[in-house]
Amino acid sequence: MSAKPFDELPLSTTSLSLEERARWIAVLDPLLKYANSPGDWGYQSKLGVLTQKLHQVRAEIVSDPATGAQP
Repeated sequence: MSAKPFDELPLSTTSLSLEERARWIAVLDPLLKYANSPGDWGYQSKLGVLTQKLHQVRAEIVSDPATGAQP
């Protein structure tokens, strides 16, 4: 069985509660503030890709289609 590309993976195997979503955002925000922009590290570098993925995951947490709610 081959692994799915990152973009095809679900956010989680279960829906996140509002509390879980808020907690994830609370820990991601300081990390993203430090990481700033992927271009700061180089888009094709590990830190650049990590920064892009962290921004993507945070956006998915905020707009979780499973609940449609905003924290």
